[in-house]
Amino acid sequence: MKFKITLTTVLKFLGSIILLLLVLNLACVWMQYVIEDKKPFHIFFIRLFDFNQEANIPSFFSSLLLLTVAVLLYFIYRYEKKTEQKAMGWQGLALVFTFLSIDEATEIHEFLIGYFRTHYEFSGYFYYAWIIPYSTAMLLLGLVYIPFFKRLDGRIFILMMVSGAIFIAGAIGMEMLGGNTMENEGFGLRYMIFYTIEETLEMAGVSLFIFSLLRFLAGRKKNLSFKLKPSGG
Repeated sequence: MKFKITLTTVLKFLGSIILLLLVLNLACVWMQYVIEDKKPFHIFFIRLFDFNQEANIPSFFSSLLLLTVAVLLYFIYRYEKKTEQKAMGWQGLALVFTFLSIDEATEIHEFLIGYFRTHYEFSGYFYYAWIIPYSTAMLLLGLVYIPFFKRLDGRIFILMMVSGAIFIAGAIGMEMLGGNTMENEGFGLRYMIFYTIEETLEMAGVSLFIFSLLRFLAGRKKNLSFKLKPSGG
């Protein structure tokens, strides 16, 4: 049995999930901002779907997206390894996204916040101090990967850069605005708006990156397909 899935279908599918999660998160925002006497259902619903919560459905989906990127990057590495010598860049990116997936699921960056606040007393836009080491690492990685990006096809390069810019705008940009708001105003509507935009941009950026990687594979393989065979066949 053979299934064929178009790239547009994949992008629409991921976009639909993001839109659904966004609507559920907005319901959580409404509950937190409007309902003062929250019942157990409200608390459970917020815990399950609020973008600001950890280890819930949106964070699981985000982690799954990042893991999907890591798997696709590894597939590309294995394919490119057969045709050229300079394929290690794909493997390096696969390792980076594997770490990001684990970080999303286990909150590694949260430990860095406590460490940096204790030792360096960051505040304002660097209230969430994990931004500093992660941004530094991202900048260094970008410089190291300049030769790798130069070898990419123009359209794939643009797609990857746009997806990366969307992700960074959420993960770094909105996180800085949210951190400054949290420190000066506390948890309120403005802060909820910032983390809603942040997580939406992150998921959208990673989804577009998945699309760009699938398009890269499609250009190499012409058709994306997979077969299901009986175990004894």
